[in-house]
Amino acid sequence: MEDKIKPLLENMLRMKMVEQEEVEELPDVEPEEVEEEPKDPTTEFTTEEVEDVAVNKLSVDLNEISLDQLVRGANHELEHLDVTGGEIEATVRIALAHIQEIPDYYDRLERMEEEYEAEVAEGSEEEIADES
Repeated sequence: MEDKIKPLLENMLRMKMVEQEEVEELPDVEPEEVEEEPKDPTTEFTTEEVEDVAVNKLSVDLNEISLDQLVRGANHELEHLDVTGGEIEATVRIALAHIQEIPDYYDRLERMEEEYEAEVAEGSEEEIADES
């Protein structure tokens, strides 16, 4: 029985030595780039953060779009955390797509939301008056 075990142990030892040699011969590997941290939904993106992503990651020419609209848009699009995960690049991309279609998209959206809220409030007042 020892005759069978000894070759197995020697083979295992050789395999272990080969594994160690292979590990020692591995080239130096740069650490992977750390993914950006998702945005905390209770805070907004700063102008600097949005500008950095727009210019340096998305190659946006800020002479062609309004940085104000883009910042407002990115912060508005934080409502879509289920899609963007709060990642700034994905969020800025969504805002950018809207602005490229309609340059004053977020001005219009803000007005539309204000009108809707006024209508709802007015409707609620009418319902209360009708109940009296």
